[in-house]
Amino acid sequence: MLPLEEKRKFKRILYSKTTLFVLCLAIFFVGRATWGVYQKEKESQQNLELTERQLDDLQKRNDYLTSEIKKLSSPSGVEEEIRQKFRVAKAGEQMAVIIDSPMPLPNVVDDSGGNWWEKIWNWFKR
Repeated sequence: MLPLEEKRKFKRILYSKTTLFVLCLAIFFVGRATWGVYQKEKESQQNLELTERQLDDLQKRNDYLTSEIKKLSSPSGVEEEIRQKFRVAKAGEQMAVIIDSPMPLPNVVDDSGGNWWEKIWNWFKR
């Protein structure tokens, strides 16, 4: 009989409100910790993607700057850069400067003259 009473006592303790409360409390804290780890992993993934994009941009910039250095290491590249930046010409060459014409002003109706009936009529015509 003793083992049967021990089983009942064990069940009574296991299914008591206090035990269930402690179990629920433990599940809550474990779940909260798991959620925190999940959020940190998600943030780390975003930081990794951002860092990879920055690395890619820096590699592209490095390639561009390397090509510019190679271009400027030759005399023709230096001459081309000077011509672009300072707009100069060699001796014997001529340079033409083209200036865009100013844009024409739109036609504006002059409503300054006339009586107020004419101003209203002009307003409806527009």
